[in-house]
Amino acid sequence: MNLVKADWYRIRKERLSLVSLAILIVLSLILAYSSSKELTSVGAEDILSNWTNLLPLFFVAPAKIFFGEDFQFRTVNNSLVRTQNRLKIFTHKWLSSVGLCVFYVLFAYMLTGFARQMMNGAADYWVLLEGFVYQLPFYIVIASFCTIMFVIFPKIYQAYMVYILIAFLFDQLFMMATGILLKTDFFADFMMFSQVSVAADLENLLSWPSILARVFSLGYFICGALLFSKKELK
Repeated sequence: MNLVKADWYRIRKERLSLVSLAILIVLSLILAYSSSKELTSVGAEDILSNWTNLLPLFFVAPAKIFFGEDFQFRTVNNSLVRTQNRLKIFTHKWLSSVGLCVFYVLFAYMLTGFARQMMNGAADYWVLLEGFVYQLPFYIVIASFCTIMFVIFPKIYQAYMVYILIAFLFDQLFMMATGILLKTDFFADFMMFSQVSVAADLENLLSWPSILARVFSLGYFICGALLFSKKELK
């Protein structure tokens, strides 16, 4: 509980999420306006589709707060003094980082839906919430992957650069390469950044990609915990 209080007190005192939230609000208004002319549920589906390309970029903010800055400014040592259990510290930080990412997603969807309702009167919150539920396993695995980047790389800018490059390019380049060289799309279900954009259309929490997302999330958590347990913290 002391770890939770310390981290969230730092976030509140230093207003660490304000910039990300401000950008989310602006983008929510823009996306709401872009879909305001469509009065049916198609407008809400467009919101889901547009956000899936943008939201993973916001996951660097929680990962930076709970991992990157803690390592860079050595504040993680304060947690180690209070709690000698590194697994407990990592679990708290992982849950906090992933939880804040999930909050960003839900906040963005609901704010965009509300803004759209104010613009044209169309209320499609159920479509947005349903899409959120189906996409949730993929957002969690992406957020987990993002935290791994900040555990692996010693500098914040390195984690930023690698994560953003992977988020934007890896799935497309990998599928292009395997399509040309191996003549197969077998690996499509493993491409989590691409799968999040189609998850709402599948409407199946037990689909193979959704199950893979859960397995990868667990794998990233275990790998992150092992890396954190061995990480040199001066």
